[in-house]
Amino acid sequence: MERKKGIFLIGVVTGILLMLLTLTIHQVFASQPITRDVQLLIDRAIERASPSVVGIVNHQQGLKQSTGSGVIYRVTSDTTYIVTNYHVVQGADRVEVVFMGDRREEGTLVGFDFLTDLAILSVKRHASDQPIPIATDEATTGDFVLAIGNPLGLDLYGTITLGIVSSDKRYIPIDYDRDGEYDFLAQVIQTDAAINPGNSGGALVNLAGELIGINSMKIAGAQVEGLGFSIPASVVLHVIQQLEMNGQVIRPYLGVQLKSIANLAKEDQQRFDVAGKSGLLVIDVRAGSPAERGGLAIGDIITHMNGERMEQVAVFRTKLYQQKVYDTVTLTVMREEATYELEVKLSKRP
Repeated sequence: MERKKGIFLIGVVTGILLMLLTLTIHQVFASQPITRDVQLLIDRAIERASPSVVGIVNHQQGLKQSTGSGVIYRVTSDTTYIVTNYHVVQGADRVEVVFMGDRREEGTLVGFDFLTDLAILSVKRHASDQPIPIATDEATTGDFVLAIGNPLGLDLYGTITLGIVSSDKRYIPIDYDRDGEYDFLAQVIQTDAAINPGNSGGALVNLAGELIGINSMKIAGAQVEGLGFSIPASVVLHVIQQLEMNGQVIRPYLGVQLKSIANLAKEDQQRFDVAGKSGLLVIDVRAGSPAERGGLAIGDIITHMNGERMEQVAVFRTKLYQQKVYDTVTLTVMREEATYELEVKLSKRP
């Protein structure tokens, strides 16, 4: 009897082991078609998107100053339109666009937006010019992506790197005037696809070969690796539509210069008599501006906009730019220990 039990147990264990082995073998071989499918998607995405990515050469005073990348996004009967980073073409007295096969065309600056670091170039249309398809869906964290551009110059034209979307929405503080106060929060996609100098203005695409972002920034350092940023396609579309229609992006205008009290040195807090307070100190009001018409004055402290607490200039400006021109905003203001609510109607920037 005991022997029969032993034989039975051995049979059960052997059966379980065989079942586990069968499952393992099945999983290993079943994964091969998935791998092949992903490789096929990557190949097709590269084939679809690569012809739309070009090189940009910034010439200043007759000399090549720098190189970057750009993306063909629209082609008409006689003109090809290219989006790139503004810093790629900034200061250029001549811009050269380099296509596959080393075809070169003179580029004309259609418009630029300093705040989002985007610019549009136009060149004479060629039969081979191919606009990139633009994704209608937002990128999602974990998606596979390809970065296409020209890192370190045109000798590495059309370099492709593979990665994932590390975060589909980040807000990076930017200090445009380098006065130590962040001015704006740039919305970006974070990716670990390798992005290097020269990739700026290039394409970040999904596995359908659709544009999901324009590569713009890279944080690099001895202890930082695999951290790249791309301007989302939704932001790019909004900016290029504005640039094509108006030559600039029209944003609401308030007309004040602000400082975050929290960022002021102690001596400055004492000098402005704001020690122990929080909010945004008004240090200048433009003559004839919506701020002046709305009753704002130098020395006021803005604590809220539309009921939302405001303590950093970058957050305030970002929220302000989410309003429409001619919208009315409610500003809560401290003035000489009293609190007021001011209704201010925004306008276009003069």
